[in-house]
Amino acid sequence: MDIVPYVLLLLMLGVNLCINTRRSNNFMFFVLFVFSAIRYDVGFDYPGYIETIVSGSDWAINRFELGQKWLVLLSRQLFPQFFFIANSFIAIYFTRKAILRMSCDVSLAALTFLSFPLLYLHSFSIVRFWSALAIIVYASTLLQDKRYCFFSFLILVALCFHKGAIVGLLFIPLYLVRIPVWLNIAILCTSFVSGEFVLSQILSNNLPDNMFIERLVNYAESGQGSDGMRKIPYIFLFFDLILLIRLGRYALTDSTNYRNFTIYNIGVALMFLFGFQTTLSVRLSSPFICYLYALIPFVVKFKSTNVQFKDRIIYMLVYWVFCSSLFLYNVNIINSSLGRSQYLPYKIFFMQ
Repeated sequence: MDIVPYVLLLLMLGVNLCINTRRSNNFMFFVLFVFSAIRYDVGFDYPGYIETIVSGSDWAINRFELGQKWLVLLSRQLFPQFFFIANSFIAIYFTRKAILRMSCDVSLAALTFLSFPLLYLHSFSIVRFWSALAIIVYASTLLQDKRYCFFSFLILVALCFHKGAIVGLLFIPLYLVRIPVWLNIAILCTSFVSGEFVLSQILSNNLPDNMFIERLVNYAESGQGSDGMRKIPYIFLFFDLILLIRLGRYALTDSTNYRNFTIYNIGVALMFLFGFQTTLSVRLSSPFICYLYALIPFVVKFKSTNVQFKDRIIYMLVYWVFCSSLFLYNVNIINSSLGRSQYLPYKIFFMQ
């Protein structure tokens, strides 16, 4: 019974694949917002945030970024769950805005957002970072229109929710410089085999004394995290190879989708390059992994464009079954040190 709410969510996203109207897509994003906003004790960081909101010291609260600090203080005045409601709204609102700008099929992108690791479900745990992540992914789409001032403003806003938003600046060279196919392959191959080199040779040497380097070294020295993360990078690598084969030939004729692939490929490369430490790997790679919102709908919809309606439904059903398997695997990952999934059982805060 613990898994039933997640199954219902999957079924609703499956129905939305067939409907795929503006109204149905907006409704699904609203459902995703509500599902994450009203959760209780879902996500390993939930108890820690509640404790900080209810009885945290000034020192504990001041450790948060300015925007999150305000939300904590406001939640203390209103009710503790408001912190999660506000962060869920930010995450879903800016993810929706990014998908509307990036994707050729919103229903496919929404299903991808729900199902793939490090995306929707991950926002239940890394609450502060995911608010910042959603903002910087949307901000990155503005670079296509050369709206650099608005992009800079949103990066500053994102930094008010999590310091890790600084990684969003890497989008600038990726939008300005075209990376050829051979170099994409070289970057991926190099990152796949050189993670330990980064740890032993670079981080062990004397580095400049600043906040970001200090945080990098702390992450590297803290060891591995979730057991499930050991397999997750290979899921993204699998899709990276498929996309490389599919989009490599569009390098010259479809610059937008090829650039999206390059950004995603950089994300996979960062995931493996810093794979010696889970938190560091996730924080650096997630903004670029989010470009699956654009890539998967392009590939799947392109495949089903020239088929009959009946065959298209079958094609979408196959993708839904795959996403469902991936999603349920993600939900059921057990952390060996804690002995449970961070998502089960799903509980609602006003029913406790």
